[in-house]
Amino acid sequence: MRFRNNILSLTTTAMALLKSGEEMALELSIRLRRIRLDNGWSQAEVAARAGIPLPTYRIFELKGKVSLARFLRVAIALRRAHEFDSLFDITESIDELAKERPERKRGRSVSV
Repeated sequence: MRFRNNILSLTTTAMALLKSGEEMALELSIRLRRIRLDNGWSQAEVAARAGIPLPTYRIFELKGKVSLARFLRVAIALRRAHEFDSLFDITESIDELAKERPERKRGRSVSV
């Protein structure tokens, strides 16, 4: 039984890693819809706060389809912009990254 639970756990983890961009976008739209509802706001109110057309917002909630710029405007309207601060956080400085990179040599060495 424990073996089966481990396999199920690994399968669930693997499936999470194999999500398509469309699936992830839809999940994000569902999360933001839940936040909107928790705040008691209508779709029209969030669209107005984000400065986007209401039909665009409705399509976003329904299908997860929206431009990145508009997605960020919705996140700001829902007071969730701070959650993007660590999304692609780089902990090392550019100088540290440059030191780690090996120097490339161009061309072939010529034997004389």
